[in-house]
Amino acid sequence: MIITLSQSSINVYLESQLQFYYQYILKSEPDTQVPVCYGLAGGLVHKFLEKYYYEDRYELGNSFTNKWKELKLDKLKGINNKPLSCNTYLEALYKGIDKHNKYNILSKETTIDIPLYSDNYNNIRLKGIIDVVTADQDNIVLVDWKTSSSVPNNQSPDLQAKMYCYLYYKKYGVIPKKFIFEYIKIGKTIEKSYSINDLLEFEKFVKDIAKELISKGTDINNYKVGNFETLFNTHKQKCLKEYLRRKNIK
Repeated sequence: MIITLSQSSINVYLESQLQFYYQYILKSEPDTQVPVCYGLAGGLVHKFLEKYYYEDRYELGNSFTNKWKELKLDKLKGINNKPLSCNTYLEALYKGIDKHNKYNILSKETTIDIPLYSDNYNNIRLKGIIDVVTADQDNIVLVDWKTSSSVPNNQSPDLQAKMYCYLYYKKYGVIPKKFIFEYIKIGKTIEKSYSINDLLEFEKFVKDIAKELISKGTDINNYKVGNFETLFNTHKQKCLKEYLRRKNIK
């Protein structure tokens, strides 16, 4: 089994092992259409923040709007059956730039990919992309741009923050002082910090998941159904069919 675990794939595994099976074990073709506008819009803001070099805001706004139309975001519909507002995301970009200018940025879009577990038959890795690595005096601070309309009340933000701090620690031997979520669309900042014990607990957590995956293998019956009725599950029909199959067997 060869798998690279990310924060998003771990979230899927915790939500529905069955969806994880189809999406990351079988890597099967999607069977359910989901709103793609949110990912495209958020990705566009990230891209502009990554490449921002103090350009004139008028020109930046024009470039952003043109790219928005090029991606057909003026036509793609969200969960309310309406297109997203370009101006709302442009304002988020401007807020992100204001935040960007306050940080002492060391690097952007830092990819860290490390081995998690391997043997003669399995290779499981852990990977994350850190939006911004900054320096606060002599301390490392990690920053993640968010274009969400609200702060999630589930474990997802804490999982991401721990994972990226752990990755940075394993790669460079330095524990980041803080992990900062910048919710630039709604103007909120959330900070997290972790001790070495927190990171070692996280290490055990992800290694346990790796061992579970190896023990489950490719047998679909080993993967729990969980909650697959989520908005962005592109394998919902297969999950439903398998759920009904198991229900009928009983």
